Amino acid sequence: ILRMLKTGRVSMHILEKMNSALLLSLLIGCGIGFLYWFKLPHMPVAAIPNFMTTLSSVFATLLGFIITAIALLASLLDKPLLKNMQKTGHYKRLMTDAFYTCLVLLVLVLTCLIGLMLQSKHQEIVAAILIGLVVMSMLCLLQTGRRLFNIIKVIS
Repeated sequence: ILRMLKTGRVSMHILEKMNSALLLSLLIGCGIGFLYWFKLPHMPVAAIPNFMTTLSSVFATLLGFIITAIALLASLLDKPLLKNMQKTGHYKRLMTDAFYTCLVLLVLVLTCLIGLMLQSKHQEIVAAILIGLVVMSMLCLLQTGRRLFNIIKVIS
């Protein structure tokens, strides 16, 4: 790690570990956040705290559901489907996607909570960041939800 810090390869090492879907959703989210900030009309300053409160409650609930789904899958490891998924590597990919989704949702909720404590001129910047994070988290949720749906469909 120290060698990577000295040579500046830390960012490349992190990018190599990220899967391509997460990187794509990050790029799309950043693009839409920048589009909102530079091209689209901004929301009224008085509405931003309500926006952040709503986002934090909705996405904290979604985070709880994803954590519950991970716990349920971990308890079903004795099922033949999940044993086969472990052998083929699909289980590891599912868990990796689910943990990345949890990470993105947690960052979104924490950004909302931090944004609620800022002054109104800084809240406009946080609102643009949140729009990008919402897009990114929705793309991650779609991918993880699709994988979880396929498992539940086969198990039941």
